[in-house]
Amino acid sequence: MSILTRATMLAAALLVLPSSAHAEATGREFLQNIDKGGESAEVYKLALFAYSTGIGWAHSAMTNDGAAPAYCVPDTLSITADQVLSMVREAVKAQPELKELPAGLVVWAAYLYTFPCRP
Repeated sequence: MSILTRATMLAAALLVLPSSAHAEATGREFLQNIDKGGESAEVYKLALFAYSTGIGWAHSAMTNDGAAPAYCVPDTLSITADQVLSMVREAVKAQPELKELPAGLVVWAAYLYTFPCRP
């Protein structure tokens, strides 16, 4: 495994794993805060997008090192913050138990749900 891949995986893990001092908010908490509206809603939505960006970097590094892709986003698609939120909502609607996971893991699950790789 290359240094870039290990560094990217570490960065992604730091985004999604709770620290001992402050646990990460769940998907439920993120969605509730987004649904309240206002400026804080935008902050939560952008945090979901930040998770998405980190997940994308880690995924790219792993597949560049030869790992099989975990999800398959069309090459021509550039994901926006609104799309990430829609993906999360759809994944949670299909699998309600996802709401109880840390928000970063919910974004990961949303990618797996939205963009499955087909043989």
